[in-house]
Amino acid sequence: MDEETIKARVKARERVHAICDLIREELAGTPLRAVEQFLAPLREVIPPVKESPRKVTIEPMTDEEAKWFGNERMPYGEFKGMRIDDIALERLAWYADQKFQGQLRRYLASRRIKAERE
Repeated sequence: MDEETIKARVKARERVHAICDLIREELAGTPLRAVEQFLAPLREVIPPVKESPRKVTIEPMTDEEAKWFGNERMPYGEFKGMRIDDIALERLAWYADQKFQGQLRRYLASRRIKAERE
C-alpha cells in the first residue's frame, strides 16, 4: 500500500472517530428507543460486516528443515539457481505470496528465519 493511500485511510478513520464522538455527545441521555430510531437509517447505508475468510495456518519448518531448505536452489525467476538463504527475505516473502508453494511459507515461518527478520 502506498503512502498516499495510507494517509487517506488514516484521515478517513480520524473523521469517522470525530463523527462517532459527536453522535455520542448528541445522544447522551437519550432514551434507547430514540437512539434506535437515530441509528436505523445508518444501518441502511452501512453495509453489513462480512466475516473474513479463515486463514489457513501453515506449520513453520523446524530449524533443521529451514536449514536444509535454505540450501536449496531457487527453481525459477530472477533468482533462479541461487541458494534460498542468499535471497533477500523481502523477495522471498513476495514470492511466497505470488508463486511459491507451502514450503517457502513454512520456511519463512520457521523460528530461525523469524529471528533473522526481527
